[in-house]
Amino acid sequence: MAGDPSALIGSIYEAALDSGAWAEVLSRIADRSGGANAAIVVVDPRIGLSNVVTPRADPDIVEAYGRFWWQHDPTASATHAIPPGVVTDLSVTGRERYFASAFQNEFWARSGLGAERLASNLYCDGPAFGSFVLQTAPGRDEITAEMRRCFSQLLPHLLRAVQTQRRLHRIERALLCQGHPPCEGLFLVDRGGRVIWADSEAEAMLAEGETLRLLDGRLDLHAPALTERLFAAIRACANPTVCSPVGRIDLPCRLTGATLQLEVLRPHALPDGLRLVGGLLPEPAALLVLHHPERQRARRVERLMARHGLTLAEARLAIEIARGDGRAAAARRAGISINTARTHLSAIFAKLGVHRQSELVLLISET
Repeated sequence: MAGDPSALIGSIYEAALDSGAWAEVLSRIADRSGGANAAIVVVDPRIGLSNVVTPRADPDIVEAYGRFWWQHDPTASATHAIPPGVVTDLSVTGRERYFASAFQNEFWARSGLGAERLASNLYCDGPAFGSFVLQTAPGRDEITAEMRRCFSQLLPHLLRAVQTQRRLHRIERALLCQGHPPCEGLFLVDRGGRVIWADSEAEAMLAEGETLRLLDGRLDLHAPALTERLFAAIRACANPTVCSPVGRIDLPCRLTGATLQLEVLRPHALPDGLRLVGGLLPEPAALLVLHHPERQRARRVERLMARHGLTLAEARLAIEIARGDGRAAAARRAGISINTARTHLSAIFAKLGVHRQSELVLLISET
């Protein structure tokens, strides 16, 4: 490989800090190696995410890959669990298998790029992975020795740069999601409703698919009217001229009949001096907070029992009293008589060390 690669290597590390710099760096890598194109592919099947940074690919091909074909890419299924830093080519997938695939014959053959490629995972995270790919041209569909030398020389720096960028993404994500109320799931989504990140509870909800699901790569609430309300709220979050882009949507669970709530919020602003890292993932437009009122009530009951020694019946009544609409209404919701409520309330006051109902409401609200 001719010439000093130090300037290109420096640009690789700069791309970890500079939003949007990866496209230029990948073009320079392709030119230096003699390849037609270079790409970084990020896939997370748990949230239906596929994001590709690929400066010389047809945008329509990139869009189709992210919407559908990533699920049918034989090179991804063959290599997604290979440790980072191991260089692979089509022989790992199996050339016969690859060239017989619908992916090649119905999709990639019209991409304007060759079939041969070098690749390496940059990270593996369960079923999720990020990989670096160096691609050939149709008229010169072969991996040269020069391409292999260049790929191997730059790969260690790509690994370190992406590791750095992933650490920054974790910090950024924590800042964007800070201060949310107790909940049963968090999502960050882009302006098109694609999930960029989800916590484990939100992932489980997606896998269950009874309340919300992924449809064509975007969140879907099983009802067109609810889904449109969600997207309208996301668009409001992405619009800086909207002062209070807050929405709360009631979601009926088709399996249990319970009602969940999906809160749509603008992500917290990053502190001065920090900015979105970008590049590997789309920019987040909205923070979705999933609330399950029944589970939240059950957790509060458990805390009251553990902290103050209340019985189950006493803890349930205390939670209902805290709603502030009177003893009779609380007794009715708890399924007990008003006389039984008086007896329980006397025990609750003694155990919690309060003397008035207003004191009880204040204490419960802090539990």
